[in-house]
Amino acid sequence: MFKCEFCEKFFSSKSSLTLHTRTAAFCLNLRGESALNLSCQYCEHKFSRPHSLQIHLKTCRVKPIKVAEETTGELQNLKEKEKTLNQKNLKNVATMSSLKLKCDKLEKTVIEQNQESEKQRKKLEKTILEQHREIEKLKSIVLSLDGLDKIVDERNDEMVKLKKIIAQFEKDEKNYIEKNFELEKQLAFERGRILEASKPKTLNHNYKCSTKNKLASVPTDNIRPFTVETIRANLHNYTYEDFLMGPKGLIKFLKSIIMNTNENGEVERNYVCTDPSRNNYFRLEETKEWDSDRGALYIEIFVDEMHRPTSNYFDQLCSKVIDRTDTFNREYNAHLVEELKPFYQGVLRPISKERDVLLTTIKTGIKSSASL
Repeated sequence: MFKCEFCEKFFSSKSSLTLHTRTAAFCLNLRGESALNLSCQYCEHKFSRPHSLQIHLKTCRVKPIKVAEETTGELQNLKEKEKTLNQKNLKNVATMSSLKLKCDKLEKTVIEQNQESEKQRKKLEKTILEQHREIEKLKSIVLSLDGLDKIVDERNDEMVKLKKIIAQFEKDEKNYIEKNFELEKQLAFERGRILEASKPKTLNHNYKCSTKNKLASVPTDNIRPFTVETIRANLHNYTYEDFLMGPKGLIKFLKSIIMNTNENGEVERNYVCTDPSRNNYFRLEETKEWDSDRGALYIEIFVDEMHRPTSNYFDQLCSKVIDRTDTFNREYNAHLVEELKPFYQGVLRPISKERDVLLTTIKTGIKSSASL
């Protein structure tokens, strides 16, 4: 036996007890809870259990009446809808006939347009064939230019090697002059004579001290040395817009390599000019020591390294001139080609008037920034 803990009524099974505690109205009132208020949708008779409601719906007398009323109402609605649909069908028949007439007219226009498009297609095919022939000619020209580019690259590599040899020779010559002067001085003292010869201007003690002091004051903690490897590592920063600026864009790119502002706001440099009137430049090496670059010969090495991106950007500009789809900018791009041709030749031709003019422009452009 199972006893309800609220109303103390006994039940034969646990399921009966749980059903009682969940649905018995008097037991729910004792607990202060409200019973389920389930009502019939037809006669509004109330029940406390869903099972009782389901049994009632099977035997409800009001249900057939209400269902009949609902079905008659639905039949009337369906009849009214049928009338409206018939009226709409009549209208649709009239619209269909007018649409057929329009379709016939459209079909005629489509046929005419197809004939016209076929004529235009044939014309386009002819133009495409002509353009294809021109492209083949340009490809043959490009292949010949690629061969020339390889020769130019080889010559540029040879020029870079020769310039390095010349720079090393000048460095060795300077060391030789210094050693020779010291030996002459030592020999004069050994013979009991006073050396009257004056030291060369480039080896003047006061000049050397002032130059060393200037170079020692240049901050170089975070900037990379000015070497060929540094130039090549920064080539991706030389943009097409810089190329369109000509020598000014090249000077701007060079300044971004030789100058850098650190976190303290100090301007760090790896290429400086100690005497602008004599073109005495010094370059920071990988050992963090300053190497003399008299005459700014390393700027020419920098220009040689700019051959590849300059050639690519010039080819890109020439392709825009050949492009027939952009007729609006063709004249402007053609004007740019003529304007940038001397600059392009100055970069690609090591021994030429254009190269001399370009080097002079670059030296003039960086003097104020590189001067100490």
